[in-house]
Parts: sequence; C-alpha cells; structure tokens
Amino acid sequence: MTLSAVLGIVAAVAAAAFVIMVVTAGGWRAEPRPDPDTAPAPGPMTPQQQAFALRWRAVWVTEVIRISLLVLVGLTPAGAHFVHALAPSGNWLLEALAWGILVAVFGAASLVGRGWRRRAKALIPGLYPPRIATARNWRREIAARAQNVLALVLIAYSLRAGRGDFAIGLTLAIPVGALATMRQRRLRRLPPSPHLTAVLAALKSPPRRRAPVAVVGWRGRNFLANALAVDGLMPHPLILVAPPLVTRLEARQLRAVLAHELAHVLHRDSWRRLVRVILMSEAALATAIALTGLDPAQDMAGLPARLDGRAVPFLVAIWYLMLRLLAVANLRATRAEEQAADARAVSLTDDPAGCAEGLNELGAILGSPERWTFGQRLLVATHPARAVRSQWFAQLPLASLPGAHSG
Repeated sequence: MTLSAVLGIVAAVAAAAFVIMVVTAGGWRAEPRPDPDTAPAPGPMTPQQQAFALRWRAVWVTEVIRISLLVLVGLTPAGAHFVHALAPSGNWLLEALAWGILVAVFGAASLVGRGWRRRAKALIPGLYPPRIATARNWRREIAARAQNVLALVLIAYSLRAGRGDFAIGLTLAIPVGALATMRQRRLRRLPPSPHLTAVLAALKSPPRRRAPVAVVGWRGRNFLANALAVDGLMPHPLILVAPPLVTRLEARQLRAVLAHELAHVLHRDSWRRLVRVILMSEAALATAIALTGLDPAQDMAGLPARLDGRAVPFLVAIWYLMLRLLAVANLRATRAEEQAADARAVSLTDDPAGCAEGLNELGAILGSPERWTFGQRLLVATHPARAVRSQWFAQLPLASLPGAHSG
C-alpha cells in the first residue's frame, strides 16, 4: 500500500471521527430559525452592533483575500514557478526563507481589515483591554516571534527527511501543540474573585473533585470583553469574566452568565472542542500530504517529485481549504453545545427568565446581531442568534423544570 493511500485512510478516519463528534454534539440537527412575527422591529444600530459590523467586514474581506492568495500560489503552475524562483537551489535554509516570505504575504491579508478593527475598538473602547506596554509583554512578543521562526526552520528541514517522516512528525506535533495551549499559564495566575465565587457557590451545581474557580480578567490583549469557561491542563477549571461585564451586568444577569459557563464545565465542552480541532487538523494535514504523491496534483501545482519546501504552498492551501470546510460543521456543533449550556443554566438557576435576560444582555453588550447572515453562520457564528435564543427561552416549558419558579 502506498503512502498516499495510508494517509488517505488516516484522513478518512479522522474526518469520520470528527463527524461522529459533531453528531453527538447535536450539530446535524436542524437549527431553529427566528420567528419573523416575534422578532423585534429593526431600530438604529447601537455602537456595539456597529463595532460588530466592522469586525465582520474585516473577517470576510481578509478571508477572501487569504483564500485567493492560497489558491493562486499553492494550486496553480504560475504559483509553483514563483515559489521555485524564491528557492531555486533546494537548500532547506533558502526554502525556510521562501516560506517565511509567503507567510508574511499571507499574513498581510489581515492588514486590509486593520482599519475597520481599529474603528470598531474606538466605538466601544471600554470593552477592550487597555494597552499597557510592559517588559513582560515585550518579552512575550519576542518569544512568540522567535518560536514562529524556529518552527518554520524545523519544518523546512524536516521536509527533506521524506514524505513519510514528515507526515509522522506533523501528525504527532498537532495534538502536542494543541495540548500545550490548554495550560493557560497566564490565566492561572489570576486570583479568585470573592464576588464571583459567592455567586457561583449559590448555583445548584453537583459536587466536583475539580471545582471550577471564578476569576476576573481579560482573555487576551486584542479580545473583546466576554465570559468563558477554560478547562485543560490545570488544577481547576476557570470561569473567566472580563472586568466590564462584572460592572455592567446586574446581579441576576451575572448569575445567569456564570451558570451558562458552569454548564460548559459540567459538559466538558473545552475538551470536546479540543478533540474536534485536533481531528480537523489531522484530517486536513493527511489529505494535503496524500495529494502531494498523486500525479494529477503534481502536474496541476507543479510539485517536485521529491517533497521539499517548494511544496509548502500546496500543502498549506489544501490544509487550509479543508480546515475551513470542516470548520463549518464545527460551528454547528458549537452552537448546539451553547444551546445545551443554556438549558443546563436554567436547571442550575431555576430561573428561565433570568437566564434569558442575562444572556441576551451579554449579547447586546457584545453587539451580536439578532440574526446571523449566511456568511456569518459559515465563519463566525459560535452561538445561536439572539432572536433564536429569546424565542427558545420564551417557549421553554417552565412546568417541566424541577422546582422552577419565575425568579
């Protein structure tokens, strides 16, 4: 059996396992649609909604440019000639340099949306973390850039070991790298919040050996204020709430948001999503490497007979395109998990009206639209639309909840 056939089987198995996980999450179920009769009449856009529209414009324009560049450089003979001109000798150092140039070119696609993102931040300045230049931040940035450069050099060198060794190396590196992101060293240094801890303790949560810890902090330097559950390679799961939300949400609303994030911890959604991302990456990578051994792909993209750094644009193009295709299904699973967390939050609080109020208020603060467009559902819709959420809470059979009350 040829290596391409083996990798094709690996890709099929990883994709099948991914599909099974999407099914178990409820991602293939028909998603509810907002009722046009109950939807609120459109009014003037809030600053949060205007900021979301600007961020969305930056996302889809960047995606169109990025995919166009990948197809042009990675999947056409003209792109292959361009890559061969950058690294004519086949020296792995020159190939690493050529790859670095290509990464810079593809990264420049995001520069187009930088102006829109800057305007979005200016509309809602209090919902982004303040920029504080410290020595630690500069060291972290330098270390991240150095790691990226080292990764480029190592991958370019490992390509010369052969298609099989390269496939095995990257197949093992994907789960190791994914698990490394679950350490969350920066978030683990945040102290527990007495206020959030008291709210969390009042919820009807079953006892756990690894009880979650509620903290106040930012997800990252460029991330919008949000609340999220973080679980991974750490002593305790974390429920992170950005500082603006603690002050803007009322007590009942904050309780609903914490109950929703606690539901993610109880459902182990962080680990489920990590496994899906690993399976997506493995399936896309195995497909890309398998195609490099097929004559039609070699003729189409001008690939060399022996796999080397000049094949990197083809590998990246196939990997990224398949990853985006699988990400559409992954978003459906994520939205289903969010709806399951909504239902669990109601059982944790016995307060459907409060959960609806809190989660809708959080969506309003973040600028989430009432309805997702088709493109947004394909690229960014990780949660159900606000109108769908409101409709679901309104139709919830209150009598079926044990000990339920109106709040």
